[in-house]
Amino acid sequence: MSVLIVKALLTPALLGAAMLATRRWGDRAGGWLLGLPIVSGPISVMLLLEHGERFAVSAAHSTLAGFIAGGAFCACYAWTSERYRWPVSLGASTLALLGTAWVLAPLQLDWVRSGLLVAAMLALLAHTVGNRPEVAHPERTRKRDVLMQVVIASSVVVALTTFAGSLGSNVAGLLAPLPVVSAVMATASIRKAGGGAANDLLRGAVAGSWGGAAFFVVTGALLGIAAPIAVYATATAAALAASGVSARLQPGA
Repeated sequence: MSVLIVKALLTPALLGAAMLATRRWGDRAGGWLLGLPIVSGPISVMLLLEHGERFAVSAAHSTLAGFIAGGAFCACYAWTSERYRWPVSLGASTLALLGTAWVLAPLQLDWVRSGLLVAAMLALLAHTVGNRPEVAHPERTRKRDVLMQVVIASSVVVALTTFAGSLGSNVAGLLAPLPVVSAVMATASIRKAGGGAANDLLRGAVAGSWGGAAFFVVTGALLGIAAPIAVYATATAAALAASGVSARLQPGA
């Protein structure tokens, strides 16, 4: 129950912060913030507190695999958003995400193999998603639209968390980084400014996801060996460093 409460409260906070970043610095900056483990990181801590180190380590390995599913979502959305209307983009991308997650769920990869797969996927996405100049963001988002996005994102996250909690560490970890908020914001961007804006947001999310991957590589490698406080502090530092470097090295940055 604690995990459910944390995720339900963090989702609107993350969405609000990303919207503010998007309004101030553009879609790419908002996407970068969404790629960081702002939701999945605290969820990992709660899993540790509620279920112990073995459960949290297993979930961390699965969370890395979840970033691969998230990458499939970003790639599919970026490609379809410039060719079709947003319902098609959202539907096709969701199917790509769920299909990838379904394939990965029974594999139970360790942090080494998952980390290598995530690194290869993110490197490929960096050169395929939104490889073009950033577009200007249009008028401000209406308060009614913001509220609707918060409600949708929070409802989906609560439903996913409730379902995942009864399926064990593997599925719980796999679902932790699902891009629910990114999907909501990308859909809002494409409705307001077309596929270019959604593409920019997803490109930022790819850059930020290097930080999420680094966080769970450190967590999966050290949790159970070092003190949890030291593990999560190191993982947070690694996430900020990795996402900062990736944002600078990203083509067209």
